[in-house]
Amino acid sequence: MERVAAARPDRLLVVADGPRDASESHLCEAARDVVRRVSWPGEVLWNISDSNLGARYRVSSGIDWAFSLVEDAIILEDDCLPEPSFFDFCVELLDRYRDDERVMQIGGSSLTGGRVAVEDSYYFSKYFHTWGWATWRRAWRHFDVSLARWPAIREKGAFTFDDWVEKRFWTTVFDRVYDRDINTSWDYQWMFAMWCHSGMSVVPRSNLVTNIGFGPGGTHYTKDHRFARISTGSLGTIVHPEAVIRNAAADRAEFRAAGNRFERLARVKLGRWRRRLQRFRAQS
Repeated sequence: MERVAAARPDRLLVVADGPRDASESHLCEAARDVVRRVSWPGEVLWNISDSNLGARYRVSSGIDWAFSLVEDAIILEDDCLPEPSFFDFCVELLDRYRDDERVMQIGGSSLTGGRVAVEDSYYFSKYFHTWGWATWRRAWRHFDVSLARWPAIREKGAFTFDDWVEKRFWTTVFDRVYDRDINTSWDYQWMFAMWCHSGMSVVPRSNLVTNIGFGPGGTHYTKDHRFARISTGSLGTIVHPEAVIRNAAADRAEFRAAGNRFERLARVKLGRWRRRLQRFRAQS
């Protein structure tokens, strides 16, 4: 919150979920108290859920609410620690690509670990991370948490992939999200919306946001992770690419950065079969 306070936004929109049970009530209240101590002049608006909606519906409904009020927004979850220049980076690029339908997100995270040489301050990617990002109402309007278009997209083979492993991985992920085998996500649905509209994300050359939410108490990762607490760096004066073109080499590096691609494919497929087995046992 200190990093947000240093940026002094004119308007701060706060989205909060409710506790999963009574034992978490004090934790929710403590988190809200951090925001209540905001001291700079500016408008603070709240969107608090009395019940626990979970990540799938709380994050997505919160962003829906935000874009009912504003045309663009910088979005930070509570476990994301931005480098100070992150905010200026987002502001400049939100303005630069405001009317460019090809660009659907300004990302703050770069997780390839220097595997790709990028001369400009950022590049364009079909991949993205939601650890500090920004977008516009005109892009978010394509979001659908239910993934209703997936069966038709899958049947047509409308998405293109670099190889069969990537294709099978993402096909399985979208299958599981559609079937609600994966019921905690909203970011897969956002990427699906981007792909449906041939959208791209801006990815900075240097990582501008580190995620400190890994380990005990984490929502998705309760153990250490290769992406935990990745160091950040400043971009300095922003140098823009000459053209809005996807960096395919960087995207291949991005897919590999998350781990061995065959192991990732095996894990996501194993998860699907595990859920099917659980459902079968529940019906027996």
